[in-house]
Amino acid sequence: MKLATYTDLIRTLPVRSLIFRSKRETWEKALKTKALPNDLEEIFDKGDQVPISRQDIFDEAAKTVPNLKKVVYLTILWGYPTGWNIRVHFPSIVGQMPKLTQILEKARECDIPDWTDHFRVISSLPGLKLSTYSKLLYFLGVKVESYDALILDQRLLAVFENKVFDDFLELAHLKYGKASHYVCYLRKIDAVAQSLAVPKENVEMFLFTFGSQLKANER
Repeated sequence: MKLATYTDLIRTLPVRSLIFRSKRETWEKALKTKALPNDLEEIFDKGDQVPISRQDIFDEAAKTVPNLKKVVYLTILWGYPTGWNIRVHFPSIVGQMPKLTQILEKARECDIPDWTDHFRVISSLPGLKLSTYSKLLYFLGVKVESYDALILDQRLLAVFENKVFDDFLELAHLKYGKASHYVCYLRKIDAVAQSLAVPKENVEMFLFTFGSQLKANER
């Protein structure tokens, strides 16, 4: 099927205002402590749960001097509100926070001209996967080889593999751990979004939300 069939829906998706709620106890259990890191504690502000939208994270990231630790925590709470698929890796990410924020600061200032080389660096950080890292680059407004960073995770890869949309048939071969494939994804989303005159992030959200709920083409 053609993605253009859903252009109006894609254009009107509430991408930045949709919230996810994350519970404090989820992260206490992940870290096996009641004493959360200060920046994470600040997010919960003594509450038991916190609602987070994409716009909340963009607002923090857009500050003149953003608190990158807070951006990381907000991103993880938003992207994995129940802790599923990251809880086991969370302590490692917290432990690597100084190195991670240093890498993010450089990417934020200079963008990423060579993704393969950069991917090699971030792949050395225990617990940090492309799903989480692509979210961070997206919220920080980083460009990867001249393309705006976008979120890419296993769910989106499954949509491409199932060949749901004709527009993305060339992405059916993408692999999660293959560095060059992320740039292929960004390039294609950029081209499709331009052709439909819709924001790139709206295309990503539509594919994530509806891509696995639509029947693949009969071939």
